[in-house]
Amino acid sequence: MADRLRLVERLQKKVKDGKIKLTDLISNHGTKKYIKVEKGDAIINEEKISADSKWDGLHGVITNLEKTPAVEILEKYRGLWQIEEAFRINKHDLKMRPIYHYTTPRIRAHLAICFLAFTLAKQATHRLRLQQRAMSFERIRNELLHVQSSLVIDRKTKKRYLIPAHVNPAQSQIYQAFGLKRSTVPSQI
Repeated sequence: MADRLRLVERLQKKVKDGKIKLTDLISNHGTKKYIKVEKGDAIINEEKISADSKWDGLHGVITNLEKTPAVEILEKYRGLWQIEEAFRINKHDLKMRPIYHYTTPRIRAHLAICFLAFTLAKQATHRLRLQQRAMSFERIRNELLHVQSSLVIDRKTKKRYLIPAHVNPAQSQIYQAFGLKRSTVPSQI
């Protein structure tokens, strides 16, 4: 209902002398369903608005599964958030983008790397949840990006030393979830 009202208000702002210029509507896909064209002019289609208002407050799911019980279809639909979450993690947190490979081995390798990265992301959130330290993957990623160490090279001996920076409690929880302990003392590498 709110979407329809917003679209109708947008249309009404474009009305001049009871008509709307078609050029004002070309790039606006949402409002097109509430107009009709008569003699080259666009006017607001009140019948369409009225017909759509009958469905306010209702949500329908259309499917071609005729023999599947409605309860099962709705359960599948309620699980849609998991698929959307997977796409969000892959696109935003892991920054995966389509890469155009042309040979079968390269396509398979790209898919395997993407799948492995997503699997590791889900494993990290799962391990933290098991320890009652639930964190989103975005937060886990950001915390681990800020774990730092300094590399110091002794000019005389040319020996290299790694000096770890202090870790905050969230970073420490992530390490503990994987059974790791971050050293706090400098070490030679």
